[in-house]
This record gives sequence, structure tokens and C-alpha cells, in this order.
Amino acid sequence: VSVMPRSDLEWPMGAVCADRLYVFGGSASGVPVDVALAFDPATGGWEERRAMPVALSSGAATAIGARYVLVSGGSSLAVTAADAPDGKPRTPIESACLLYDTRTDTYRVLTPLRQPVLDQGLVVLNGTLFSIGGEETPHKTRTDLVQIGSLR
Repeated sequence: VSVMPRSDLEWPMGAVCADRLYVFGGSASGVPVDVALAFDPATGGWEERRAMPVALSSGAATAIGARYVLVSGGSSLAVTAADAPDGKPRTPIESACLLYDTRTDTYRVLTPLRQPVLDQGLVVLNGTLFSIGGEETPHKTRTDLVQIGSLR
């Protein structure tokens, strides 16, 4: 259908909201990025959106109604490869929750997850948010924790 402008991204978070596909973050060369993109299937075109306030990779995203996208968890960049003694970037697991407004192209930082996770399932059911499972340590340890929240 169309070539994504950042085809170098690994592990981005995506959700469909208001007839568009939104793609957030991901990793480029092993480093989380703050990129945000929107794809409009009616035109087949991509649009760069406002960058996320924090670079995230391997989290989850879900639409909330026809206006908002919640992005949560994943990994961030704490130390660049250039600043690390062994030349490897440090990417801790995050508890971040960002609410993206598709109409105003803005973010709100929400209460974080109780437990940082990446690669979790994220859904909204009748106004209740569920973050299901995910990796909780850099050693790929999985959790069966279900984190439940709501938007006010």
C-alpha cells in the first residue's frame, strides 16, 4: 500500500484511531527513538507527527475512542553507547504511559504503570485499561501480572 518513511524501525508501537494508523517509537540500531507517524489509507500517505516526549521501543499502544492513543511501557534510552564504558547503550524497561491526542497532536504524561514492562498486551474495554503480561527484566523474564487502570 505504502512504504513507511522509517523502515529502519524495529519494535514500534501502533494503533488504529480515527481512520488512521499511528506508529510510535521503536528502535533504530538498538536505540529507542521518539518518532511518531500517521498513515492515512484514503490517501496512501504518511505524515510525521509530534515526537513523543520520551523515546520508547517495544511497548504497546491502543486506541481510546476515536481521538486518543495510549502508549505504555517499553524500553527507553538511559545511557548512549558513546557514554557507556563497554560501548553498549543502556535501555531500561519503562513504566511510562503517554496519552496522544490525534486532533491536537499533543501528549499528556499519565500515571505510570505499577510495574515496568515491555511487549505487553494493551487493551481498553468499556473504559477500563488492561496491560497484560510482558517482559519485566532485561533477561526476558515474563510476568503474568495484569495491570488495570482507568482514565479520568
